[in-house]
Order: sequence, then C-alpha cells, then structure tokens
Amino acid sequence: MGSNTVENTISVVSFLLLIWSFGVEAQLSPSNFYNATCPNALTTIRTVIRSAISSERRMAASLIRLHFHDCFVQGCDGSILLDQTSTIQSEKFSLANNNSIRGFNVIENAKSEVEKICPGIVSCADILAVAARDSSVANFYSSSCPNALSTIRSVVRSAISRERRMAGSLIRLHFHDCFVQGCDASIMLDETSTIESEKTSIANVNSARGFNVIEDAKRAVEKICPGVVSCADILAVAARDSSAAVGGPSYSVQLGRRDSTTASRTLANRDLPSPFADLQSLIDLFDRKGLNAREMVALSVCIEIEFIVLFFGNMIEFQMCQ
Repeated sequence: MGSNTVENTISVVSFLLLIWSFGVEAQLSPSNFYNATCPNALTTIRTVIRSAISSERRMAASLIRLHFHDCFVQGCDGSILLDQTSTIQSEKFSLANNNSIRGFNVIENAKSEVEKICPGIVSCADILAVAARDSSVANFYSSSCPNALSTIRSVVRSAISRERRMAGSLIRLHFHDCFVQGCDASIMLDETSTIESEKTSIANVNSARGFNVIEDAKRAVEKICPGVVSCADILAVAARDSSAAVGGPSYSVQLGRRDSTTASRTLANRDLPSPFADLQSLIDLFDRKGLNAREMVALSVCIEIEFIVLFFGNMIEFQMCQ
C-alpha cells in the first residue's frame, strides 16, 4: 500500500467523522452535487449496479474497466457510451474495446432508472463513475466469505459493549496502521529476530491497544472462511464499525487489502504523530499524508474520545466528533 492509499483511507475516516459525506471522488464537484437536484440518484444507481453484479459477479470488473477505458480517452466524459453514427466514430470499435468491453446495458439501465426520478439531471459520465465505485466497494467478500462483515461487526460491538473506549482505540489502531506504509496490518506484527515491531515505536508503545479485538475477529472469521479475509481488511472494517457502534457515522470500506509480512519501527517513529510534537509539526506531518488541518483535528478529536470516555464514562457522546 502506497501513500495514495494512506491518503484515501485516512481521508475517508477522518472526513466522515467530521461531516458525513461519502461518494465518488471528483475533480470538479463534491459527492453531494446532486443533493438538491436529484437526492436519490446515487442510491438508485447503486441498486441497479448491485442487482447486475448479483446476477453476474464478473460484471463488477467489467464496469470498472468500462470506466477506466472511458477516462483514458479525453477524460471521464462518457464518450465510450456513444454509438456509431454518420458523424461519430464510436470508441466501442477501437482495438481495445471491440468485442471486449462490456457493461453498457447496466449503465443504460441505471440511466433509465435515474431518468424516471430526475429527467435530464444526471449525466451518463457520472453514472459510469459511480457505477465503477459501487462495483468495487464493500462486495469483495460477497461470494468468498459472505458473512465476513457481519462476523467482524459482532466481535467489535461485543468488545465495545464491555469497554466503550475501545471504539476510539480501534479507530486509532487503524489510523496508526495506515500512516506507516499503508493500511497493511503491519502494526499487528509482533517483534521477531527479523521484524522490528511497530508496536514498540514511540507513538505506540504502552499506548496503542485493541490488538486482542482484531485477533478475536480474525479467529471468528477464520472459523467460517479459513485463509480468505486479511487482517488489514478486518482492521479497516473494525474502525468503521467502531464509529457506527457508538453513534458516529458509518461508511463504505474498500476491501481486498493484503497483509504485510514486514514492519518498520523506524518508519513508525518517523511517520506517526509524536506526543511531543508542536502544532506546526503535526500540521506538516498530516499534510505529507494528504490531510489538511481540519481533517487532522477531526481524526484527533475522535481518537481522544478513547481517553475522554476513560475518565468521564458514557456522559460524553461520540457524536461530538461528527
């Protein structure tokens, strides 16, 4: 996992904990572009996409590829959807697309459904982009381990019901994992003769916690789907479920991570926020990860809920970090 993955994952977590708004990342407009003009657009598209994928699982990859091929030619403008006419040389007949690219019918179905509720509002280009997003989010284990997410959720909720501050601990654990070489569960690795565990870094030693919850979730998932679900995905899902369990927002989690076989205490000491850092140093550190000061504060406040709950119990509502 590289720096882009860190930026994307932590941005989603921190921004959602500040103000709940998740959708397609776009260069031109935010994900709430259709909130006023067609508020049910994204859910309508999602319904069509999920129905298509449930009928034919490979359609997920087909839609991602369709969006990719569209964006590579003059940008993400839906031009790949245009048929051949006397004035248009359709991209459908190019060498890379002819008798190969597919999924047009799904986009057309989504467009038809959206037109029923909001005629002339939502572009095919946006529908294609959203369709690609909805093809790759949250359904990674739908056939290989369909009960994975519900199993993880049960373990996380059980842990939080016993100790409410565990919610903040698990969010922090995921954050500290992602800040060092990406969201690869390297923070879970113990010290060995060949591994300098990140658990012993300045920011984590005698501080990071929740490892036992992730291990419990891993064991529970292994009982139903041995060798399928990565610890990295379990940690990412656990952070999301921790937020939702205590009144914070829920959000879609991109799945399919692979676990790291290495860790780096040196990188953890360099990349994780130090308890001794001043404000500008923290701002600079988060900026290097693609996060602004607002997102830094949002993530930090939600992590500090762990310590607030420790001292004040359940009097403090987790919603304050929204």
